[in-house]
Amino acid sequence: VFGGVTLADKDKMPSEKTALESFFGIGTEGFRPKYRSDAVGDLVGGMIFGFILLLPEVRVLYSPAFMPF
Repeated sequence: VFGGVTLADKDKMPSEKTALESFFGIGTEGFRPKYRSDAVGDLVGGMIFGFILLLPEVRVLYSPAFMPF
């Protein structure tokens, strides 16, 4: 779906994109490379999020004792 929209919008200016295309980041600039600083930010954020999920206080929340069924 995204590839078809991208091919259809290849010649379209960014100002001509619909709101849905802008929201999902598809269209003329949908697959541009990510900046190195953005990639480092994603990596650091993912590591912090993973560390928080591994804390003993948080691991209790997804143990069998807290399963609803």
